[in-house]
Amino acid sequence: MTMYNAPHESRDEEKVASLVEAMRTGQSIPPIVVNGDTAICGSHRIEAAVRADRLREGMADGWEDTPEIDLPTVEVEDSVIYAAYDKMHITGLDEIGDWNEFCSVVRDICDDDEVKTALSDQV
Repeated sequence: MTMYNAPHESRDEEKVASLVEAMRTGQSIPPIVVNGDTAICGSHRIEAAVRADRLREGMADGWEDTPEIDLPTVEVEDSVIYAAYDKMHITGLDEIGDWNEFCSVVRDICDDDEVKTALSDQV
């Protein structure tokens, strides 16, 4: 499984548990938006994928036939990330206080429809 650095810790245990179950049953998971190995959304999906992968690898009950967990992703270009930094008057990810605001800025300045769609549930 490809791993991505999550933007923040997951905060909603029910959401993570629901996503883990969705992964076990092979349901479609919305893509996360990434820039290299850094995700700008999807903290709960990333945490769920880590847990689901552990359960799958450990052959937990109900996971025997589950295929390898592979999070769908959409890549956002560096230029969009840097333009979002400029618009927010920051110099890096470590200065982001509100990830939903950052996602909204990225969505607003990005021309890529896949990125815009993937970020629509974040704003």
